[in-house]
Amino acid sequence: MQLTYLGAVQKVLLNLRENAVSDLSATYSQLIGEFVNQAKEKVEAAWRWKNLATSLTFTTVQNQTIYPLTAAGAPPVASSSSNYPDDNRSEVLVDEENNAQVFDVTTASSGGLIRLIRKTREQEFALNIYLANQAPVQPNAFSFYQENGTAFFNLVGAPTGGRSMLIRAKVPQEQFSVGTEVFLIPWRPVVSFATYLAMEERGEELSERSTLYLDRHNAELERAIEVDMAGEEQYMQLKNLEGQGVGTLTAGYY
Repeated sequence: MQLTYLGAVQKVLLNLRENAVSDLSATYSQLIGEFVNQAKEKVEAAWRWKNLATSLTFTTVQNQTIYPLTAAGAPPVASSSSNYPDDNRSEVLVDEENNAQVFDVTTASSGGLIRLIRKTREQEFALNIYLANQAPVQPNAFSFYQENGTAFFNLVGAPTGGRSMLIRAKVPQEQFSVGTEVFLIPWRPVVSFATYLAMEERGEELSERSTLYLDRHNAELERAIEVDMAGEEQYMQLKNLEGQGVGTLTAGYY
């Protein structure tokens, strides 16, 4: 069952024994909407939800190390199956062994899946200064950071051209405001936590009941994560394929 932002506000109002609303124009409805957005961000941060995962791809240009991951960036622009990491809560996904899900997939069709190693922004910066006068290389490391609402993917060492990069990223939804937005994450723990926040805001009137909704939120969130992670134990490990990658390769999530 999908739920809209307005639908979540209506459910919280119902839990508060308030009258139903048809829009978000009333001041109190807007306050409840703020609680819903706060609860949404809490739930989004709790897990690597499959519905928040996206695949971004781009092709390297010789000697270019910095690539903006945005639809409005200067070429080469990353392509996305759904959306772009334009929120500072976005992150590169990792697997169960904490390996970044970033690959050179240029020759993936023949088994040549190469995992890139993550470096900190300062490590990448220092290495690129050191490698500035070196010949172009096949990329094997990267850094990821955000600046003024744009995510940047930086390769270590000036790359050769024509290499196909694949990045798996978690991209949370932006704050809701219109009312028609649909939750990509499970909505039940969002509604229960927003209800808890609203009851706490009212103080003595409802605060004694608020802990019931906090307990409900914790139980619903735990159950939602269990459902979302079902099947992950079946992922295959690709170990040290000679001549076809670096180190241990792990099949990507989702």
